Amino acid sequence: MLTEIHLKQLEFFSYHGMYPMEKKEGNRFVVDVKMSLQVPENPDNEDISVTVDYAAVYALVKAEMDQPCALLESLVQRILGRISKTFPQIIRTDVTVAKANPSIGGLCNHVSVHSFIEKP
Repeated sequence: MLTEIHLKQLEFFSYHGMYPMEKKEGNRFVVDVKMSLQVPENPDNEDISVTVDYAAVYALVKAEMDQPCALLESLVQRILGRISKTFPQIIRTDVTVAKANPSIGGLCNHVSVHSFIEKP
């Protein structure tokens, strides 16, 4: 059975960005992760090894969010790579990182970057 696990609106205060002010003052970021995997059709199976421990996924995302990065595109790729390497049973992983009030010279609620990895 194909199953999707979503971690929605994970909030972090981090220091990602190109500009010195962003690296010094930091900003609020919101991360969404969606993972697709095959789970055996056995409703009585309570073994976490047949699925993905989303607390462990959160820890991976947090570890990447704690490491400053100039580009959101690079940050998203790092998160995707860590999840894919750690949980090979995942068929597809989608990650979106949104940055609040980006430095673009005008009003903007947020800017986001979305990418995914899909295994054959």
